[in-house]
Amino acid sequence: MTNDDKLEPWEKVSAAVGASFYEEGDDIEAVFNRADQAMYQRKKEMKGIRE
Repeated sequence: MTNDDKLEPWEKVSAAVGASFYEEGDDIEAVFNRADQAMYQRKKEMKGIRE
């Protein structure tokens, strides 16, 4: 990913994705919570790249 000041705001699109696997004994909330944590960690990393 590069920071190009020549791009228009709508051309600077990004997406962060988090994934998690089911582990024995998990309920659905635990799986989604881990996926959310992974997504927010990736968003934080991506923000650091853009700045």
